[in-house]
Amino acid sequence: MHFLCLPFRWFLFEKVIEALIAQEIYHRHIEQLQNYAKKHCFIEDADDFDGMIIFYHGLGMIIKHRSTVVLKAQWLIDLLKQLITVPHFNEMVRKLNCFTFT
Repeated sequence: MHFLCLPFRWFLFEKVIEALIAQEIYHRHIEQLQNYAKKHCFIEDADDFDGMIIFYHGLGMIIKHRSTVVLKAQWLIDLLKQLITVPHFNEMVRKLNCFTFT
């Protein structure tokens, strides 16, 4: 049986993410997160930081896309839902009724 032993610094990073989400900050640039990791989590090594980001992305705790990291997946889901949701037919008719056609 293999046990996964996460570095304590990575646990501190989880707490940083939780604190940002509590402040309703749901995404950050990767460089901002790296600065947080250096300041609050004592993660100086870029390879260690990259490995941590890949690990948490693989778990689904964060979503990394290029230089952006989404800290709360549900926020992204809700945002995409707003973009692709088609209004109900009755709502569209009410909006069209506001226009007068002559």
